[in-house]
Amino acid sequence: MTIASTPLARFFETYQQANAGPSASAVTALFSDTFLAAGPEGAKPVPAAAFGPILEKRKELFTRLGSQPAELVEFEEIPLDNRYALANTRWRMTFRREGHPREAQACEAQVEESFVVHSTFLVDLLCERILVYLAHQDIFAILRERGILTE
Repeated sequence: MTIASTPLARFFETYQQANAGPSASAVTALFSDTFLAAGPEGAKPVPAAAFGPILEKRKELFTRLGSQPAELVEFEEIPLDNRYALANTRWRMTFRREGHPREAQACEAQVEESFVVHSTFLVDLLCERILVYLAHQDIFAILRERGILTE
C-alpha cells in the first residue's frame, strides 16, 4: 500500500520494511525504551530490552508457520498535536503452508490463508518511536481458530 508522504506515513513504511526483515532488532528500535502494549487481555508496560527477545521468538514461530511479510492495507493518521499522532492501521497477514491433498488446489502443494488485523499506535513524531501499541485482536487466537497454529 502506498500511503501519503507525511512523517507518520514514512515512519510506517519503515516499520513495515523492518517487520519484513529477518531480525527483530530493526522493529524493536522503533519502539520507545518502555512502551504500553495493550490488547484483548489487558495492558502492560513493556521494556524494549525485554520486547526484543519476545519479538524474535514470535518471528521464528511465524516463519515456521509460513508467514509472509505483513502488508499495510489501511492507514489512518490522527494528529494529536505537533509531536504526537495516532495511527489506525490494518495489516493483511498471509500464511503459506503445506496443504493436505483435500485442501490444496489440483496442482498446488501449498495452501495460502490471509486475514486482516487491526492495530492502533501512538507515535512520538519527534523521537520517531512507538509509545503505545494496541492490538485489537488476539493474533494467536486467530491462528488457532484457522488451524494455522496447532500447538
